[in-house]
Amino acid sequence: MGKKVSLSAILLCLAVLSVFSQTSYERGERLYLEGNYPLALDAFDAFLRASPDSPLVADAQFRRAQILFHLKRYREADELFQRIEVRYPSTQYYPSLPFWSGMVAYRLKDFKRAEQLFSKYLSGNPPEEGRRRALLYLAFSRKESGLLKEAKESLLQLFTPEYLNSPDPEALVLYGSIALSSGDVEGLLSLYGQVQRLKLPEPAQSRFLLFVGEGYFRHSLFREAMEAFTSVSPDLQREKLYAWKRTIQCYAALHEPQRIPFVLEEGRQWLKNDSSSLAELWELGGRVLFDAGEYESPIRYLVILRGGGIGVSEKGIGILAESYRRTGNLEKARTVLLEGQQAPDLIFLRGEIEAQMGHWSEAEKTFKGWIASYPESTLRYPALYLLSWVMDKQGRVGDALMVTEALPTTGILPEESLPLLRFRALLLGKLGRETDALHAWEIYLGYRSEDTEGRIERLRLLLAAKRSSDVRKEAESLLQKELPPRLKDAVRLLQGVALLEEAQFAEASTVLEQVASRNRELPSGKDLFTYSTFYLGWAYYRLGRFTASLEVYRSLLKEVDLAPEIRERSVYYGGWSAYTVKQFELAYTLLESFPIRKESPLWERVWFLRAKTLYMLGKKREAQEAFHTLVTERPNSSLADDALYEYAGIFAEFDQLEKASEAYATLFRQYPDSPFRDQGLYKRGEIFYASQRYREAKAAFSQYRSMLPHGSSMDRSLFWEGMASYKIGEPYTAVLLWERLITEFPRSTIRSEALLQVSAVLSELGDYPAALRYLRQLQQEYPAEGSSEVITRRIRELELLQTGATEREASLKVGLEEAKGVATERGRRIALELVKLYLYEMGGKRAEEEAERWLGELLGQGEVKEAAEAKYLRGDLSRMRGNLLEAAMYYGEAASSPGAEADLITRALYQGVKALTLAGRREEALRFLEVLQKRFPESPWTLEGKKALGLP
Repeated sequence: MGKKVSLSAILLCLAVLSVFSQTSYERGERLYLEGNYPLALDAFDAFLRASPDSPLVADAQFRRAQILFHLKRYREADELFQRIEVRYPSTQYYPSLPFWSGMVAYRLKDFKRAEQLFSKYLSGNPPEEGRRRALLYLAFSRKESGLLKEAKESLLQLFTPEYLNSPDPEALVLYGSIALSSGDVEGLLSLYGQVQRLKLPEPAQSRFLLFVGEGYFRHSLFREAMEAFTSVSPDLQREKLYAWKRTIQCYAALHEPQRIPFVLEEGRQWLKNDSSSLAELWELGGRVLFDAGEYESPIRYLVILRGGGIGVSEKGIGILAESYRRTGNLEKARTVLLEGQQAPDLIFLRGEIEAQMGHWSEAEKTFKGWIASYPESTLRYPALYLLSWVMDKQGRVGDALMVTEALPTTGILPEESLPLLRFRALLLGKLGRETDALHAWEIYLGYRSEDTEGRIERLRLLLAAKRSSDVRKEAESLLQKELPPRLKDAVRLLQGVALLEEAQFAEASTVLEQVASRNRELPSGKDLFTYSTFYLGWAYYRLGRFTASLEVYRSLLKEVDLAPEIRERSVYYGGWSAYTVKQFELAYTLLESFPIRKESPLWERVWFLRAKTLYMLGKKREAQEAFHTLVTERPNSSLADDALYEYAGIFAEFDQLEKASEAYATLFRQYPDSPFRDQGLYKRGEIFYASQRYREAKAAFSQYRSMLPHGSSMDRSLFWEGMASYKIGEPYTAVLLWERLITEFPRSTIRSEALLQVSAVLSELGDYPAALRYLRQLQQEYPAEGSSEVITRRIRELELLQTGATEREASLKVGLEEAKGVATERGRRIALELVKLYLYEMGGKRAEEEAERWLGELLGQGEVKEAAEAKYLRGDLSRMRGNLLEAAMYYGEAASSPGAEADLITRALYQGVKALTLAGRREEALRFLEVLQKRFPESPWTLEGKKALGLP
């Protein structure tokens, strides 16, 4: 009976435990699904303690690992997931194990492992929701690893049409970040077009729109950008501040500065508690409004910032002061600068304003202090100029001149110092120092030859110096230019005076009459005169008499009532005349007088000529802008391809190689019939090679050959691609390219250079027979180049190299042949070097035999200057062979040879001591040492000889 009771009790306990454990598991599951992770963890722990053998243990452990993840106990979760993988593969959640392990690895910032785990999970055909989350976090992991392209690919797998109906906001924001970072603005805007109708939760909506707005901004789609920026929530202050700033820049780009104040006022409402952000926004707005010529608005906002105690930066103070200056309120501008920061630029600006106000002493004090404080500034010379100017305004001409003595007296003058030099020349003239003034003008005009007023002042000084011939020549030169009437009258007046000085009265009267009558009205029949003159100019132009044509058109253009067509054509033909004779300044002046009507049939040609003239004047950026205008506004013009080619070339001149390359590529794509297409594509490689960017050069030349297999520069592209390959350490590629050039382009002008280069590289690679073959081919096919001494010598060297000689050996042997062998002094010196090479560098039986042979020839020349060194080397050879007595004999002969130098004698005697000592001939060794001590007691070789004999 007792046993039955005990058994029943046990069964009852087991039943209770089973119910309890099952209840604990279910409770843990319920709490987990409710998100009550701490209590869920306790429940699962209780379950595992109560039922360690339950079939639900594996599932409970998996839930525990998930709970640890949600509790951000990532290390414990990671360890448990790894244990589950080994011990609990039976869990129903096992297929999702790589996903959860990947999430843990991502949180632990082990992004590489996370990527591997997410990829593993995705390879197992997971459910759709799991696949989406895995793809998203795979993209996150790849982005954190810097794999932007791969991260974007993961998101693109995720972005199916079905998914984009209800996307994860995180995915869109992530894609926006990646797209902008990788430069894929088109991809971002394309995605936006697919999800534009959706309303995302904040802050994802605002952040995604911020990325979209930035994409539009980078594509210069400013209105679309502003629409996106406007939708950014002001609750996200950092993002909204960026959106406001970009909106201001959009209005500036659209030339709508009047709308900027609305942005600034909106920022004022939302940033009232963030003064630093408000200052940043308003300063930007003030700067943009200032650049747009809206000076009142910068004053308003910057004054509010200053008055509110927020403060304004150095640049902001400068804008505020300059705005006051532009509106005529100089006193207020000066006050702002006196109250503001004492930055160098602001102090300089204050000095300018003081000078403009006529406050000479204050301006002088300001500039003196500025110059003393900032002696290395780039504004130093402008400050010196203004200081000298305000001194002159006070009547202190001598003091003003002393300031100009700060100019450099040697070397090339910096550009910013030229106004000071010009003012010095004027001051010297004012003080009556004509010779010094003339010298100063000549230096100045060497830099600024286009300064007509300066040249006229120089003419006056030349007349004072009785140099009338120089005046006439200079005046004639000036009269070739299109000058303002006042200056032209002054030049002609001076020219007439110079002719009078030379007693050429008729010519002088003619010139002076022109000055008097230049504005006299023409008689009746003016239209006939106008047209006949116009066509005469054209005839001159066609005959190639461009100077005459230029003068005709210049005289014609003085007429105030010319018909528009005649004026346009006169300007155009006159401009070409001036350009052709390289009077570029005059050409530009003529073209600028052309009333640019884009509907005119001449507009394209005039605009192109204007751009070319700007380029020749050194105004390359302005020229580039003009070329670009022609390409963008008249892409189908007959001159558009030429303009695009010039546009790209200017980028190359300024080392903007990527932009140049892209422009050349655009020319290739958009103008298939252009004569510049071939050269433009080739130029891409050429500019990269010239800048030592050899990999890009190689790629560009390769692309040329691929896209234009029959191009006119095919041979040159092969050659320079070979050079680029060699530069980046690909000699075999270089050889293949050059061999192709040699084979396929027998008439190429660069083929001989290719033969030379391929021979040189093959020689470096040790293929001497091939190198020799190409040099012989060069010599045979290009006798003018191949017969040079260098080529002939190299051929002989290669012949020796392929017999086993070293480079140095071959070089010396060829040199020996050129020197007519050992019969000449030069030949004997080369032979000695050859022997040294054999003895001390090469070694071996062959080297010793060669050394012995050449030493025999040298010693056979008798007691020549080189005999002593030859005997010494013969001693070294005997010593190397173990013939010590023979070696000692040669050392002795070397030491006693006529003309032997002291260093050789001491070395030879010392070597003799050593050889005799080693041979056991101590007595004879002592005799050598005795000679050494007697003749060279202080020589270090004497001390070494004693050591060899064991003497103190």
